[in-house]
Amino acid sequence: MPSEARLRNVLRFTWPTVASCLCSSAFRINDQFWVGGLGKQAQAALGAATFVMILNFALYFLAVAGCMSRVARASGAGDEAARNSAIHHGFALSSLLALIVGGIGYWITPQLTGLMGLSEGVAQSTTAYIRGTYLVALPIAFAPLLDNVFISMGDVRSPLILQITAIGLNFVLNPLFIYGGFPALQETPQIWLGVQGAALATGLSRTITLCLGLAWLVRRKGVPLIPKTRIAISELVRIVRTGLPSCISIAIYACVYLALARWVFSHFPDAALAGFSIGFNAFEAVSYPLFLGIALGGSAMVGRALGAKDKVLALALTRSTRRIALAASALISFSFVVPGPYLVRAFTDDLEVLREAILYLRILAISQVFVALEAVSENVHMAAGHTRPIFWVSVPGNLARVPLGILFAVTWRFGPSGLWWAINVTTFAKGLIFHRLVQKGRWLQDPHVES
Repeated sequence: MPSEARLRNVLRFTWPTVASCLCSSAFRINDQFWVGGLGKQAQAALGAATFVMILNFALYFLAVAGCMSRVARASGAGDEAARNSAIHHGFALSSLLALIVGGIGYWITPQLTGLMGLSEGVAQSTTAYIRGTYLVALPIAFAPLLDNVFISMGDVRSPLILQITAIGLNFVLNPLFIYGGFPALQETPQIWLGVQGAALATGLSRTITLCLGLAWLVRRKGVPLIPKTRIAISELVRIVRTGLPSCISIAIYACVYLALARWVFSHFPDAALAGFSIGFNAFEAVSYPLFLGIALGGSAMVGRALGAKDKVLALALTRSTRRIALAASALISFSFVVPGPYLVRAFTDDLEVLREAILYLRILAISQVFVALEAVSENVHMAAGHTRPIFWVSVPGNLARVPLGILFAVTWRFGPSGLWWAINVTTFAKGLIFHRLVQKGRWLQDPHVES
């Protein structure tokens, strides 16, 4: 297939996954927008809670990462029995993880927020929000697994429809749960469940679409919800082994930001954390999912090509996916610098928070091309079942943010901008190393876990 035709084919396949990922991250944008009426401390609380949410996602990702490569390869080989078995084992593992994480997490949430060194008001709001997410841990854990099962089977439209439905429900439920109604329609400002309402609204919207998605999986894909054979411990272990490097990598990423909250953000006013929260939850909630959606769609095609033993096609698809992601990164960098400062005003009218958020966007705009490279390279390795390189590149790169952040922001007294530059420097390094690993092509070989 000529490169132009292949590029168009990748674009046709990836745009629904991009839209799906953007819709998924729209929950964060929704929350950040609707809690704005609760004040600066509520805005900052969502930024602090994000670190814990990422840590939870790392644990849930054990099932996602371990399952998706096995489903993609089985689908590419036309082996329905192996595909269904991988799906059932992924569902079992995801349910178990949700119950464990939700139960333990709810109990230790005050200790987690205490470790971050937050001000009293921010800590209270953070605790309320995080505990709300643990009450709805099952649908939050299950949703990304179901989305990636569809994508790994070559169906990118179903998760998109589910995501659009979920975010529409969430947009309506958020003000109802937070304020007891739409603030614009209330005669006097009211608060019902506050920040915790935002978490519960996410869980309910996810639950509704999760039920719909499972019904589609049965009717459209012929995957029975109840497995015909018993869940095998050995298969669960194989899924965990495949997903563990990615899980640890994401968990360390979360722990890095928890450390930054404790040792860097605690040196600055709440406005710095609130500004970061808007930049991270509202703007990077668009940029990274855009890159991730392109990477997921392209890597799913790569995984099926590897399942069909076509390494030449797998390599060509990787190059096409990377070209699309780099083009998207140029658009994102532009949007951070030019319209970004105007869009920030939709989330806050606090001048201090506004200034910090704009500074964050302008500095992070420089590293978006490397974020795109990293996203594509990680997901190509994941689709191929080679997840160990993800660990060995991401973990040192993310850990380096702590000493660099302390050095730039606190020791050298550059303030929050020093932390943003520390993030940039490590992103440059990770993106370049991942790109080099893809060029070497070791991921084209069958991983040991598949033997």
